[in-house]
Order: sequence, then C-alpha cells, then structure tokens
Amino acid sequence: MRSVRAFLSLPALGGAVLVLLTSLLPTAHAGPVLDRVRSGGVVRVCIWPDYYGITFRHPRTRQLDGIDIDLSAALGADLRAGVQYVESSFETLVDDLQADRCDVAMFAVGRTPQRMAQLRFTQPYLQSGIYGITTKGHPAVRTWSDIDQPGVLVGVQAGTFMEPAMEGFLRHARLVVVKPPASRERELGAGRIDVFMTDYATADACWITPTGRA
Repeated sequence: MRSVRAFLSLPALGGAVLVLLTSLLPTAHAGPVLDRVRSGGVVRVCIWPDYYGITFRHPRTRQLDGIDIDLSAALGADLRAGVQYVESSFETLVDDLQADRCDVAMFAVGRTPQRMAQLRFTQPYLQSGIYGITTKGHPAVRTWSDIDQPGVLVGVQAGTFMEPAMEGFLRHARLVVVKPPASRERELGAGRIDVFMTDYATADACWITPTGRA
C-alpha cells in the first residue's frame, strides 16, 4: 500500500472502545466441543486471514502471523491437540461457529450485544479505539474532522464493530461496507474509498512505510 496516515477516533466517538477477544461456541456446547477436541486431537480455529497483526496470511510466503496465531498455537499445546485453521470473516463468524465449521474463533472478535447473545467469550485480552486510515497525500482527509464531510467515502469491513459504530457517527459522509474478496486496503489504494476504519493492530501495520511512520 502507498504511504498512509493514521489517526485515532476516540475523542470523536466519545471514548468508545473496541474490546478485542476470542469467542467460543455457546455455553451449552462447550463441553461436547472440548470432549471432541481432546478425543480427536485437533482444534479447529476460525480466523480471518486478512487481519494485520492478528491473523494475517502473508501474500508471498502464505505463512500465518499475528497475536491470535501465537495464542491459538498455545491453546493447541494446552489441549495437547493440533491446530487446524478455517477461513472465516466477521460477517460469517456466528454462522461458522453454529454450523460446526470450527471449534473456536480467534481473530480479535469484538464483544457486541448481538454476538454475546449467541456466543460464549473468553476474558478480553486486547482493547483498541477506532482508527481512520487514509493515504498520506490525500487531498481532503488529513484529520479526523475531515472524515464526516459531504462526498467523503468511509470504508468499513462488513460485520466488524466499526460498521454499526460508523453508522451511528456519520452524518454527512457515505459509509461503504467492504465485503470479501474485496479489502479495505485495496479499496483505499484504488481510490474507491477515501478512508477506512480499523483498530490499532491494523493501523500500526499500515502505518509503517519505507521511510518510517507516516
């Protein structure tokens, strides 16, 4: 991606904080799932492989990297089970778990009321504000106050916490919900959005440029 500029949205959103954590199947199913993992020797972990710093698959090496890759490996070791990764997304997360396509989801899943009604969560181990990412030389978006303006296209990944947060925040800019196989980064690079919303992990990864931080 071209050099980017990142800025934190906490003041603009009144201190809203995105809590990041892992999510499990509903409590009623936790026992049978654990029994199956232990008997089969494999834990199936749903991940979103485009998540910088969390569960990211490098496009060249195809290797997975990030905090939840490390933590899922530790989980497998604790359970004395191998780890099998299953591609998922925030949009399909609940369906993937309920359809038994994976045993646990580990890609920094935010705890929202809708998810809490259907999923069982661990204790939070990460938290982040919402960050805006735009290209370094963008002619219109240079500060947070430039975002909610007529004509500005604001991208969010479908199913993320940022989607309802920005729906409630934006009054003048237009919200663009990005769905796979499209990505926020590619949409920004192609000029189809002016800025996208993300968390600290992705912001930090995007913020690094060949000449340092933007």
